[in-house]
Amino acid sequence: MMLAVLIPIVVLSLAVLLGVAVTRLVLYPVLPRPRGAENLDDRAHHVRIALPDGDGLDGWHLSGGGRGALLLLHGFGAPTAGCGATASS
Repeated sequence: MMLAVLIPIVVLSLAVLLGVAVTRLVLYPVLPRPRGAENLDDRAHHVRIALPDGDGLDGWHLSGGGRGALLLLHGFGAPTAGCGATASS
């Protein structure tokens, strides 16, 4: 009689444990550790784009293999609330 009650409890417990394990693997899969980006500082050329107010935007240029160019300006035009500066028009 005790075995008839114990077997369903064990089976149900294992099913719940398996469900939790599968759910965790689906939501948080095991991924390889990132190796980081290649350090390009030695190949980059520092550039500065002058602005009308006398300030400037600093950046770096890396020559590519094609004919196009891509310019990324980090933070340019971003809201300045809470940064101690105000944007003027």
